[in-house]
Amino acid sequence: MRSRKAPRITQEDLKALNMAIVSLTRIENKLARRILNLENEEKKYINLCKEALRRHKLADAHAYASYVASIRASLRVCKAYAAYTLEMKVKLVCYREIILVWHDISPSLEELREAAKRLRSLLPWLTEDLREFQDMASSIIDSLNPEEILGSVKALEESLFSSSAEVFKQVKDAFLTEANIEEILPTPPGLTTPLAEGQAPAVQEPISISLSANGPQGMSQEDIDEMVLDYLRRSGGKLNIVDCAKELGLTISDVRSSLDRLASSGRIKLSKR
Repeated sequence: MRSRKAPRITQEDLKALNMAIVSLTRIENKLARRILNLENEEKKYINLCKEALRRHKLADAHAYASYVASIRASLRVCKAYAAYTLEMKVKLVCYREIILVWHDISPSLEELREAAKRLRSLLPWLTEDLREFQDMASSIIDSLNPEEILGSVKALEESLFSSSAEVFKQVKDAFLTEANIEEILPTPPGLTTPLAEGQAPAVQEPISISLSANGPQGMSQEDIDEMVLDYLRRSGGKLNIVDCAKELGLTISDVRSSLDRLASSGRIKLSKR
């Protein structure tokens, strides 16, 4: 049975897929930093609680213990979202790789189909083998139907929303708990109470603001740099500028500019062969 022809995925579709992967990577990195900060803060207030108990300051110890509980609630939320983000990112990366393979093999499949028609009259015994291969290739192409991919992503989003209902409640409870604690403990006594031996004080992470102009199709230079850096990782550090620009849906000038920025920031080292 001949398979229906699946809609062709354009370069714009591929660019949108790449943008989604880059955005998920940035969210994943931000969540990882937030989790690390919360874990350090948890250790700090556990030590403060122990110190208050040693000094028989029970009211302070209870306040610190409540604050630790709110930190742990925030940690559960961040770790849950980190897991969801990673799941979605892995799925989109798999889709992208399969789509690229599809683009590479689809012209050859058409040539094979035409060759099979000519060989059927000359080599009838080969017909069955060719038909089996065509059916297998057609089933692969059908599985890459964009409508089915979007449906799968939509199902994942619905599952994510359903599973997140309890997480949102945890966030609300954590915020309420944190607000109540701040009324009795507005400023942690980090400067007056000694920290445990060998423990460094927690450093607040500054808020970074990007002032760079937007690139093509509303993409910022940071987004383009992340896409090129991700391409370099997948290609083992080897890069053909023309192939990179074609796969990422960028211009050759965009790729060259991105490589210069990455090299000047020390994130990559350029070497010509």
